[in-house]
Amino acid sequence: MKFSFVIPVYNTGSLLEKCVASITANSFSDYEIIIINDGSTDGSAEIIEGLARRFSAIRPLNQANNGQGAARNAGVRAARGEYIWFVDSDDWLLDGAVSRVAKVTGAYSPDVVVLNYVNAYDDGRYIPRSNIAPELLGKVIKPAEKENVFASVSCWNTPPWRLVCKRQLLLDHGIVFAEGVFYEDHPFAIHLMLVAERVFIYPPASYAYFQRPGSTTHANDRKAFDFLTVRQLSIDLFKRFGKFEEFSELASSYVSPRNFYDAHVAEPFRQEFVERLGKLITPEDQALLEKLDDPVRIDFVRGAIAGRVPKPEKATIRRIKLLMSAGGRTRLRLALRNRLIGLLRRFLRKTRSFGVQARQLIEVGQVPALNYRLGTGSRLEHARVDVRLQSEQRDYLVVGNHSLVGGSYVFERGVGTISIGDFSSVGHGTMMICTQPEGIKIGNQVLISWDVTVIDSNSHPLDPELRAGDAFDWLSGIETGHYGAFKDWQDVAAAPIVIEDRAWIGFGSTIMKGVTIGRGAVVASRSVVTKDVAPFTIVGGNPASFISYVPRGQWNWEDTLAAAHGDPAMRDTLRHSYIHKDYADTLHRYRHSEEFREVAGIIADRYEQPASILDVGAGNGVCSVAFALENHEVVAIEPGEGPIGGIDAVETMAKHGAWIDPTIFDRLSWERADILTYQTEKRFDAVLCRQALHHFSDPHLAVQNIFNLLKPGGTALFVREHVVFDADDKQAFLKGHPFQKFYGGENAYTVEEYIDFIKKSGLVVEKVLKFGDSPINYEPHSREIAQKLDERDIAGRPYTFVAVKPGRSK
Repeated sequence: MKFSFVIPVYNTGSLLEKCVASITANSFSDYEIIIINDGSTDGSAEIIEGLARRFSAIRPLNQANNGQGAARNAGVRAARGEYIWFVDSDDWLLDGAVSRVAKVTGAYSPDVVVLNYVNAYDDGRYIPRSNIAPELLGKVIKPAEKENVFASVSCWNTPPWRLVCKRQLLLDHGIVFAEGVFYEDHPFAIHLMLVAERVFIYPPASYAYFQRPGSTTHANDRKAFDFLTVRQLSIDLFKRFGKFEEFSELASSYVSPRNFYDAHVAEPFRQEFVERLGKLITPEDQALLEKLDDPVRIDFVRGAIAGRVPKPEKATIRRIKLLMSAGGRTRLRLALRNRLIGLLRRFLRKTRSFGVQARQLIEVGQVPALNYRLGTGSRLEHARVDVRLQSEQRDYLVVGNHSLVGGSYVFERGVGTISIGDFSSVGHGTMMICTQPEGIKIGNQVLISWDVTVIDSNSHPLDPELRAGDAFDWLSGIETGHYGAFKDWQDVAAAPIVIEDRAWIGFGSTIMKGVTIGRGAVVASRSVVTKDVAPFTIVGGNPASFISYVPRGQWNWEDTLAAAHGDPAMRDTLRHSYIHKDYADTLHRYRHSEEFREVAGIIADRYEQPASILDVGAGNGVCSVAFALENHEVVAIEPGEGPIGGIDAVETMAKHGAWIDPTIFDRLSWERADILTYQTEKRFDAVLCRQALHHFSDPHLAVQNIFNLLKPGGTALFVREHVVFDADDKQAFLKGHPFQKFYGGENAYTVEEYIDFIKKSGLVVEKVLKFGDSPINYEPHSREIAQKLDERDIAGRPYTFVAVKPGRSK
């Protein structure tokens, strides 16, 4: 297991669902979520239990209230993952963070990953934060080698939710959180970074730190006294590892915690705080401050020893005091030198690019405010909005949150909207031309490179006679100051363009009218896309055509089907399996297939009137709809989601069935459900499992539930089940299956195993139809071809099993 997420909860159950959803929404699934209820009194325990019922990855723990340190330690002890990932219950991970960090751990095998983050606010704002020098980003470091590097990844700068740690490192070195105190993360981070050999600084923001006013982080009360305990633990760690003097600047911030005092110690507690601090100061502590020559920290400690509360000082006065010291003057000289070098470098860069920058500023300044709307954290850079013909008082370009958008956006007819989602990027030189009311839609996390053209029309009629006057018409518009006013658009073909989430459009490509670029797809540079691109595929060329599938760490059934529709080599497989997304054609061919007629005949022979049928693992619903069109009463259950092979597809297929018979909805219903847990008071004449039994995680339990759902005398049909002869035969089948290499969900059993599943449930096996016995199995082959084939040459040859429940139907 890769990750163990450790989430302490104390009276924050109402915020926990968003936190958990940010983990479970990622495609990466090799993790567990350990939620520790730290003695909550607000109903958090019930919320945690409810989440645990919904998500099998959640492991709830309960303890008496003892603070976040004890809760996190309990989580670490219970964890099984390679890495511990600390998350606070009122925060959340940014989209895709789990998958991205998993790749980092696989590539670098670091002891620790340090995350960048954003401050998140109730109003939707995200403000990126980083306390790490830019030159360290994206690198593996050993923090204990340099004090400034160590400071950036520990002490005051690294709360636990920025850390993804190797579990074994924590166990081997006894790295734990201080228990029963606040500020418990200081000694943890210090200890961790003193022993870590490989720390990867991950540049993208991965974590949303919610700025909640009621958080314990913002509380100024007697909790401040806990810092005195934490202070000593931190100092002891510096001494234990021989870094007390080497890291004197850091160590002195604990010896003399003046900044903490000003920020976190409330007025009623200041006298007591300095008195208690004064009793902890040792001669070694004082010697360190004298050597460092920091008058502000020295004065604070001397006052504490004397039991004297320091007088309030403005920051300016403190800086003057610091500069007057010998060490302060040295630091000032170095700071001024580095500042002058930085200014000189920036001046040289500006001198080289001044002309370009000036033009860019003019272009951005020309964007009328009434023509666009930017979401939180988004920015237009080198961008221009050009509304022609008619300009309505509305937003033509609508940009979501945290997107960087360049390019030109031309609305040649003054209609439509170009929308760009969250966390997307559009490169300089890109031009999007909108000419129709439905506009152009760009999804979330989309990358559009430089010099891309997105145009939703042909611009001109194809008939040379009709376009003969276009040039002059355009000139006329310019001459009169009304761009496009004279152009005739009625014979110009146009259609909306959609670029779905996480697609990537390469440099210099062109996306033509009516095209949908599927989720996660890649368009190679300089391509011309004239037809839809399936999700998770790579296309290229002019016109663009299928190259390969997008490499992904994890596929599911829905994504596999979606991508397969873009591969010409898979077209026949999809059609013959009746899982092609051309619903009308799929339904027509299945209803007229010999397979359907034979299965329908088995049911018709057993029942004089229309039967009640349960379609288990209904997939896209083609069987359910076909039987409902034969006047049977059908309930379809399907555990998967999605518009191609999941429960959403059943609804779409039903609508196509309604074009044939509008009364179909009187006899057909569907729901998302798994046969392993499906419950209903209804009992059925027949249960149909088409290519489903071999997919069940527990075939014995599945068939047992099918037995329970049948009426006495009812029939169970296990149609086109993959049959193998032995282990070698099974491996050959799995290796050759076109979908197995993607989502890995295929399976097969021997005839004896299928019979065992059936008999143990109480069902009686009535008939076993081998591959060549019935068109139920051998379609799309003809009977003649099937008779000539040796079934041993057919990988995972389909068999059909007919079973009955003992008893008589009432």
